[in-house]
Amino acid sequence: MMRFWSLGVLALAACGGGEEGAPLHPGPVSIAGTRPAEPRYAALTSASEAVLGVLPAEVVLPPEAVMSLSPPLAGRIVTWRVAVGDEVAPETPLATMATPDLADLAAALAEAERVSVARERALVVEREAMRQGLAAATEVQALEVQAAEARARRDALRAQLATRRALGAGKGEGAEAAGAWAWLSPVRGVVQRLELPVGASARPEEAALVVIAVDAARVRAHVPERWLARLPAEARGRFVPTGGGAVLEVTLVHRSPTLDATSRTQIHDFAGDARLEPGRSGRLELVGPAPAGALAVPPEALTRLEGVEVLFPERGDPIAVERVGRTADRVLVRSREPGRLEPGAQVAVDGVFLLKSRHVLGLDDAGDAP
Repeated sequence: MMRFWSLGVLALAACGGGEEGAPLHPGPVSIAGTRPAEPRYAALTSASEAVLGVLPAEVVLPPEAVMSLSPPLAGRIVTWRVAVGDEVAPETPLATMATPDLADLAAALAEAERVSVARERALVVEREAMRQGLAAATEVQALEVQAAEARARRDALRAQLATRRALGAGKGEGAEAAGAWAWLSPVRGVVQRLELPVGASARPEEAALVVIAVDAARVRAHVPERWLARLPAEARGRFVPTGGGAVLEVTLVHRSPTLDATSRTQIHDFAGDARLEPGRSGRLELVGPAPAGALAVPPEALTRLEGVEVLFPERGDPIAVERVGRTADRVLVRSREPGRLEPGAQVAVDGVFLLKSRHVLGLDDAGDAP
């Protein structure tokens, strides 16, 4: 035993333990100036809406958005005045058309106008001759019949030509040429495809080009059957595009009348004020009324204490809460302790870990060391 004691003394001596006044342990370390920043507080707000659910979604075009257009009159396509990808609006020239029978009709009208004027003049002359006793009444009557026939033919041709021009014939640039007229778009959209080449004959019953009404694009989501009962009649939501982009507020415009037998989902189509890009994918956040008494807080304000989520008020003990929903960037909560949490109450939103540590260690607000 003595031998082991001697070895211990020698070891201490070798470590400097034998020098007078040398400490065997380091002294206490000061932590002055290392205290974290003070917590930051913000006011709670009442919640009017909540996210009812999130679903994958895509931007689609309904079948009626794809429109096949044909000219109002049969004719030959002299030149296309639009190309694939061009946007068109009502009254935008689509093509210059040539319709031979339209030129024939105009020529026939011009001849009818000439004949009618000539017969009206002849009738005036014959009436004056009859007044002077130089012509018989029967001759005047015959000229009146001929003048009436000429007027009737002229008026019929005028009406026929006016009807065709009302359909688009004779309007716009190039309409002055014989039989040429501008085919004007009746709709708004983007040209997707030209079905006929220049020089081809186009008829009213045959599609000549395809236009897509891009304004009719919709955000489509497949809503599970179990969600349908909790969706409001006028469902709203937010479409968040994949890969970034502006978040679009949308409202329900159509829902399928039936459920898909395999997936047990129902198609819901939503539309917004901004133009949607067909084929774009993203997520749809369905929005509805918030639960009664729900308060909105940032997620970082919540922490767990003894198995229960709590908020740290500006003064007083932590307040136990329960989650009752969420918004796009807030968590909706209700107090488990009635009367302790009201709109406008200040709760910690930064430095929550510091407050939790003080509470667990039993420190006061000054943070004095034990």
